[in-house]
Amino acid sequence: AGEPFDLVIMTTTLVDQEIKAGKVDAATRTFVAKSGLGVSIRAGAKKPDIATVDGFKRALLDADSITYATQGASAGPFEVAVAKLGLTAQVRPKYNLRPTAREVGSAVATGEVELGIAPVSEILPVKGVDLVGPFPKEIQSYVEFSGGVSVTAMQKDAARKLLAFVVSPGALPIYKMKGMER
Repeated sequence: AGEPFDLVIMTTTLVDQEIKAGKVDAATRTFVAKSGLGVSIRAGAKKPDIATVDGFKRALLDADSITYATQGASAGPFEVAVAKLGLTAQVRPKYNLRPTAREVGSAVATGEVELGIAPVSEILPVKGVDLVGPFPKEIQSYVEFSGGVSVTAMQKDAARKLLAFVVSPGALPIYKMKGMER
């Protein structure tokens, strides 16, 4: 929104855009974590087996409805995975899309939509949904997050120290607990 900031942590793509725009110091760009895509269902519903590519395909084909966020970093990779599996024609009519991951979680929690697709880190905190699991490794995509210090930061040293703390080994258990990897 053009407001001043000292430190930003967001998708790596957005950090890179801010570097290109001259708002983030490129020398401070730091990879923070990544989150793989996962599948959610309404809490208590029977979980499909998505551990294998065949199981994942079967889950998509068997689902009555599927949702993902049209805004954000998971839409493109999910569409690529569906196309790679040759399921676009069968799966696309089942889409009941939402603008944000929060709305994906709500639609799945209420039972309005059967399967939700989002980064695992955005599925875990949603009340009323269960994580089925991450995508199989053969088709997994990750949403990467990075940080950087503003070129106009008022507290540059503090921002650098906070960024260093966020990526320190002591933070690793928190990332794992939140569905992210370093």
